[in-house]
Amino acid sequence: MVSTQLNEILDGLIFSDGHIAYCKAGDYRFELGTTKRLYAEQVCNLLRPVISCSIREQVRIGFGKKFISYRVVGYKAPVMKNLHYRWYDDKKKKLPKDFRWTPTTLNVAYCGDGTVIENSPTMCLNSWAVPEVKEIVRCFEELGLYGTVVQTPTGPIFRLHQDCALDFFEYIGDPLIPFHSYKWITVVNPQQAVRATLWDDDLAQKVARCIKKIMILRVWGGSKERRYLSYFPELVVMVNDKDVKDALQRIRTSRKKGEVVVRGRQAKRVLERVHLFLPDDKRMLATIALALPLGRRKKDLKEVLYQFFWTKFNELNPPERRRGPKRELNSELRLQRLSVEDTNLFQDLVSVYDSPTPTVT
Repeated sequence: MVSTQLNEILDGLIFSDGHIAYCKAGDYRFELGTTKRLYAEQVCNLLRPVISCSIREQVRIGFGKKFISYRVVGYKAPVMKNLHYRWYDDKKKKLPKDFRWTPTTLNVAYCGDGTVIENSPTMCLNSWAVPEVKEIVRCFEELGLYGTVVQTPTGPIFRLHQDCALDFFEYIGDPLIPFHSYKWITVVNPQQAVRATLWDDDLAQKVARCIKKIMILRVWGGSKERRYLSYFPELVVMVNDKDVKDALQRIRTSRKKGEVVVRGRQAKRVLERVHLFLPDDKRMLATIALALPLGRRKKDLKEVLYQFFWTKFNELNPPERRRGPKRELNSELRLQRLSVEDTNLFQDLVSVYDSPTPTVT
């Protein structure tokens, strides 16, 4: 009897380096090739004792040089036939319709086809067609793990956002194939501060109640010679509640005592988790903020969403409902107004905040 875990291990191996081969006798066997004997031995250890395994050594020639390769062969297991029907269509590998990223499957697949690029876990997807790549990415997003598909000379890769790295490694656990443990990095980047996908509903509701402001900001950045506009969401969250404070403890940006400011992707991750628990007016603003693309592309769409956001903000927060003097401008908002009137005045600044509603306090 093949256990669920062994099935998930086989799915991860077939997704990455392994395949199911058809034998002349009408039987099927598992095969995996590598130039690292230790890797081959550890794969065998994962499959035994349910599947009989052996390692075959071969002398091969590549790029004008001789080298030794090792082939793991697993056979005499009824599960092989079912795996072949799930993973192959006319001898060509396909993504099964019931495919999903369990911690075990993703762990083993990452061992084989994963790498790290600038502190971001990355999966090689050059074996898959475009529709399958989209489905694989969707399976990641179901787990709250987001990233970008990047086209390279050897094919597409899926690079997780840095702020998802910690969640990724916590989900898959320690490497099941120790040979590839070097791919498990220590996440120290401050962008990994918010792990909203791990919050239960009670904590998400508390955070939702503590969100004081939801905003979209437009920022001038770059050097004197080359300036550009970027757009990002920003949340002001009150952290007087101990649970909320602990959930956002790694956020260092604060406006004043008892508040923290969450920006960019981190803000979007918080909004995704608390969206259902927000009151109607804030949910409307959160929906627009979540639709805002991040990065430097799609500037026309960002500007439309930016203007639409502040239009809705003013409808939901007319001057008579705002606290404090209606026309009082604090120092930051004066800076915003001046930046619109005279961009040269601030050419020495790295960035300038700009808002179409300078009366907001």
